[in-house]
Amino acid sequence: MMGGGPGKHRGVHLCRTVNKPILPITAFGGAAEEIFASELKNFDKNYGRRITRESYPVLDEQFPDGIDELVANIVGFCSRPSTSKAVFGVMAYRKELADSWHTIKRVVQDYNFDCERMDMVPDTDRTFP
Repeated sequence: MMGGGPGKHRGVHLCRTVNKPILPITAFGGAAEEIFASELKNFDKNYGRRITRESYPVLDEQFPDGIDELVANIVGFCSRPSTSKAVFGVMAYRKELADSWHTIKRVVQDYNFDCERMDMVPDTDRTFP
């Protein structure tokens, strides 16, 4: 998840409900910073058997050498604990973030994952009652 406001907590709750890792990318600010701190605080309980504590801070990087490297680092991190090839991008899908989304999607696909956006999934009524 990237940035966001209070609405992001709904997506986090959905991830927790289905026992999916929450990967808040703090470089974009917003709710992701608060959620990262919360996840790190409860790391052992939530991720202790799936992810090493030393690897989780990659989500807290602030554009090491540009967004391509940031996304590559995060997708590399995600590929370790994942058993699914699906990546679901939780972010605001505003027009001004289109370039960011396309970069994320391209890098995710470079790692042979499928990448989806909530607003492009036809059956969202299952996710939001």
